[in-house]
This record gives sequence, structure tokens and C-alpha cells, in this order.
Amino acid sequence: MKSERPGGTWILLAVLALIWGSSFILMKRGLYHEGVPVLTPWQMATARLSIAWLALSPLLVRHAGLMRQHWKPMLGSGLLGNGVPAMLFALAQTRIDSALSGMLNSLTP
Repeated sequence: MKSERPGGTWILLAVLALIWGSSFILMKRGLYHEGVPVLTPWQMATARLSIAWLALSPLLVRHAGLMRQHWKPMLGSGLLGNGVPAMLFALAQTRIDSALSGMLNSLTP
């Protein structure tokens, strides 16, 4: 038997789309205010990664033993999976629309 409501899946999808799509709009707002540059792409990427680090730091404390053992692969994975894309998306926001940036992001596997 199904335990969820019939429209529950669609509501969750809509909420996820709003959260995910708003990040690109917020990046654009952080970079420009009324057409005037506010932050550089480097500052924007650093801010996004710092906020994510703060949110996930309790997990770092909890799993400190794994960090000591596997720091090299985790550092490489963090740079290639989060650091470089954060910088490139912030840089892309200076040249293209937020909607296009979000659509291009949806093409990644």
C-alpha cells in the first residue's frame, strides 16, 4: 500500500526546483546590485563554499578519524566536485542569465 499522498511527489519536486533554481538567482544578486558589481566571482564562490563548510562542520567533527586516514582523496574530490564548479558557476553568472546557468547545470549527470 502507498503511504504517501497522490500529489506529494509533485509537491516535493516543485519545492526542490524552487530551492535549486533560487541558488542561481541568488548568485546573480550577490554579484550585481542594480547593474553594479558587488562581489567578484572568487568572493562569491568562497562565500558559498564557506557557508557549506559551516553547515557540514559537525559531520567533520564526528568523522575526524576518517578525515585523518583519507584526506588526500577527500581534498581532491572536494576541489574537483565542489571548488572548481562553484568558481566556474560564479564566473558564468557574470556573462549569462541565471536561467541559462540553471539549465546548463541540469545537464550534468
